[in-house]
Amino acid sequence: MNKKQIILILLLLLSFQLFSQNKKANILENLGLTEDQIEQVESIEHEMNRKIEEAKIELKIQKALLERELFNEKVDMKKVEKILKETLTYQMQIELADITKRVKIREIMGTENWKKLMEYFNRQKQKKENRKPKQKN
Repeated sequence: MNKKQIILILLLLLSFQLFSQNKKANILENLGLTEDQIEQVESIEHEMNRKIEEAKIELKIQKALLERELFNEKVDMKKVEKILKETLTYQMQIELADITKRVKIREIMGTENWKKLMEYFNRQKQKKENRKPKQKN
């Protein structure tokens, strides 16, 4: 993947995030957060989501490198091991950024508002699952 493709992907993700941020800002306002707190939350989300997306891109690159190596007639297992270790590093970065984002946002919002937000997201998830057509066995 070249730099232009990576930049295009990041720009598309940014435009999607801007749309979803307006909705999140309304939710945060309804919880009683100040404008300053909302800006802090959005800043943390932006920073951590950027880190997550960058790590996901690197993870895809590593998986492609692994597939290319496995395509070779003679597979270099040391190279395979090195690539697998890199994929684990990027997976850890994704998880760590997500956890960091949640912890920092919870610190800004306070425990009670965090609980309310999680309850809201759980209700939304339930609504979405209930709208899905049930599969017949």
